[in-house]
Amino acid sequence: TDGILGVFITAAVFGQVVQQSAEEVQDTVADALTRLLMIPLFLLLGVFLPFGEWAQMSPVLLLGLAAAVFVRRVVAVWLVSPVYRNLHTRQELAFMSWFGPIGVSALYYAMDASSRLGDERVFVYVSFAIAVSVVLHGLSTVPLSKWLAGHNDRTTETAAPQKH
Repeated sequence: TDGILGVFITAAVFGQVVQQSAEEVQDTVADALTRLLMIPLFLLLGVFLPFGEWAQMSPVLLLGLAAAVFVRRVVAVWLVSPVYRNLHTRQELAFMSWFGPIGVSALYYAMDASSRLGDERVFVYVSFAIAVSVVLHGLSTVPLSKWLAGHNDRTTETAAPQKH
């Protein structure tokens, strides 16, 4: 966790110090690297998904893991929403609270925990949560983005001064 905290702090400082044009270049490079590295990683994850183990899991456990995907980010964002209220509308906060897909870091920690504990169930549970997250967030990206854009367009229209 020290390494992740260090990367987070470095990124926060980097965002405050770097000029906008350099940040745009960095964003382009980061997007390219993400595509280059993430697509093969998620392809490999898809190959190794433990469908058989998932089929043997209790329906209650499956529902609990799926519920955790729904609830974890929503609760966190709404708990800190008073900080953001001056910066974002309720609709933007709702959008932010939904999009927090579980991904690569969860996969890393699941594999690490599985090997340290000698218990494959950790990978089985976390891989299920990752798969549910990828499917849910993947299917909801376009409709929710359009909803937010439509809301922001309506907000901008009502806030614009009227010409006489």
